[in-house]
Amino acid sequence: MTASRHFIDLAEPVRQIAIRAGSRTLLFDISNPNEKDWFAYFDAVVTTAEQKDREVIRKTDAGAAGLNLLERVLVSASGYPLPEGVTDITQVPNWKAKIPMGHRLAAVNVLLSVVAVEQDDEALVFGDGETVELEALWGADIEGNNIRVKGLKHTFETPSAEHYRAYMNKASQSKVIGGSRSGKTVYQGAQRELVRIYDELIQSVEGYSLDGDRLTREQIIGFMDTRHKVAAAAQLFAAPDAGE
Repeated sequence: MTASRHFIDLAEPVRQIAIRAGSRTLLFDISNPNEKDWFAYFDAVVTTAEQKDREVIRKTDAGAAGLNLLERVLVSASGYPLPEGVTDITQVPNWKAKIPMGHRLAAVNVLLSVVAVEQDDEALVFGDGETVELEALWGADIEGNNIRVKGLKHTFETPSAEHYRAYMNKASQSKVIGGSRSGKTVYQGAQRELVRIYDELIQSVEGYSLDGDRLTREQIIGFMDTRHKVAAAAQLFAAPDAGE
């Protein structure tokens, strides 16, 4: 259920997410999340560590955060049978909450689908900064297939030790809720710091456009999807396997 293309136009205000339910193709129209939407999502993802006897149990709860994000950006949906006399799903009272939970979770998974791609040796050009490559699901084609966009390249000025210190300082922050023996440790995210580092170090991108035009550095900072910023900047601090 995926097609492919090689660019994302960041000027498009709305895109579609496709899911399959039985023989039906369901389409969700979403407004592209802005920085405020993404930060609300990141802030709502909770990672905890709780001491149970001698065992430390770690949990990450992102489900509710994803559903809240979808609620913020969902504009319309199509493909569902509608009550008699209703021509548009948005005419149904409280229509978003009536979409089956499984359908919403599937749509969230597509919305969040951004991953880093390991690059070949030829991409490791010494002295030309650092390039991170992503691929993402973005939009759907006319046949109802989600589109996988590859070759999304972000080229950065090489970060300094101070950038790494600032990132790790945020990534390692936590707070204890309850007593020191039985309380939960809640870990804070570093996404805001990653966005700051991205905006400071980004030099150019490939695979993105703005109304069909190549983006300037200022436009990258202003228009790049925040989740893509976080995914790309995080790779600057991801150490490769050093072998045995």
